[in-house]
Amino acid sequence: MQPGCTWLDVVVGRQLLYECDSLARELVRRCGYLVGVDPSDNVQQNPLLHTRVQTTIEEFRYEKPFDLATMRMVVEHLEDPARAVQSLA
Repeated sequence: MQPGCTWLDVVVGRQLLYECDSLARELVRRCGYLVGVDPSDNVQQNPLLHTRVQTTIEEFRYEKPFDLATMRMVVEHLEDPARAVQSLA
């Protein structure tokens, strides 16, 4: 991760990295801006995000590209995984 990068985490939930809060805090410290997108209202409870967006990745729009996008343990929650990945492009 480049220091100061912009980071999009998809279906982030309440925690960035489960069972590894110290690493999550360090990664957030290194990045410049972290946006979390999640259709669940759990995103509103995530304390590490700079911006919380409660929507699906397919509906999410942002004016600039991100340097990094992550989707951890997400595919089983997606109705159309191919469409979700295409939305990231």
